[in-house]
Amino acid sequence: MLTQRAVRTVSVAPWRLEAFGFGDVYDYVGGKADWIAAGLATDGSAAAGSRTDRSVPSCHPHERVGDVAQRTRAAGWDTCVVVNDPRIVIGRLRHSALEPDASATVEEAMQPGPTTIRADTPLDEIMSRLRDRNVADVLVTTPEGDLIGLLRREAAQ
Repeated sequence: MLTQRAVRTVSVAPWRLEAFGFGDVYDYVGGKADWIAAGLATDGSAAAGSRTDRSVPSCHPHERVGDVAQRTRAAGWDTCVVVNDPRIVIGRLRHSALEPDASATVEEAMQPGPTTIRADTPLDEIMSRLRDRNVADVLVTTPEGDLIGLLRREAAQ
């Protein structure tokens, strides 16, 4: 009877690159598609991750809207992404939610389950969706839901 064994192959390429003097070389087992979907750096990519603004502010559901609004505006933003402790996107505070009740919790004021896309979404595809739906921006996450940033329609063009 044959038994299956998990076999991990190790690429020789990273070691050779290091030998030639390249720094920060990794053997990424997940593959190129997984790398791009995770929003990691690529050369010449025409995917959403290449134009995503990673400086979008984030907050936690237990915070007070007043505190988040002050911090968000000070950073020059009018939206804040609500994440849990592992940085999984669970909601969004838009401009209108940052105004009314400063004592409310973010969880009470947030838009739960906002639309997200993956970093490997082709720019032409997402541009079409944003234009057709008259939407100014969309959140970009990893396949696991980790926040990468926000893609604005003008950046996708």
